[in-house]
Amino acid sequence: MLLASRVSRPTPPPAGAAANLLGGLALAAVFAWLLGKLGSDRALIPISPLLASGIVLLLAIQLFLGARLSIVERFAVALPVHGVLAMVLAALLAWMGLARVAGRTGKALFALALAVPIAGFTSLHYELSVGAALVHAAAAALLVATAAYALGRGA
Repeated sequence: MLLASRVSRPTPPPAGAAANLLGGLALAAVFAWLLGKLGSDRALIPISPLLASGIVLLLAIQLFLGARLSIVERFAVALPVHGVLAMVLAALLAWMGLARVAGRTGKALFALALAVPIAGFTSLHYELSVGAALVHAAAAALLVATAAYALGRGA
C-alpha cells in the first residue's frame, strides 16, 4: 500500500500517510494481541480491565499525536502533550513490565517503555537526524506490539 502511494505520487497526502502509519501500527498491535491470547503462558498478576482499557486509550492518543507531529507539523501545540503523555505511559508500561508480566516479555516491555521517550527526546534535539527519528518510530512500534502482546496474555 505504501509502495503504491509512493509510485503514484512522490509525497503522499497527510491523510494517506496517517492511514498507512496508524493502520500499520494497529495491525501490528492486533497480531501481537492475538499471539498473546493464543500463548500458553500467562502474566504474573492480571491487571483490572479498566486499567488495561486506560492504557490502550492512552497509547492510542499518543500514537495519534505522534502521527500528527511526524506528518503535519513537527513543532506544534501537540508536542508538549505528546511529551508529557510519553512520561505517563513510560511509567505505566514500565510498572506493567516489571510487576505484572513474567519472563522476557516483561523485561522487553520495561526496556522499551524507557527507550521510546529517550529516543523521542533525542530525535527532538537532533531534528536533522533521520536515524534518531527512525529509532524513535521503530522503538514505538515495538513498544505498541509488546504492550498488546502483554495485554493479550492477560497482564
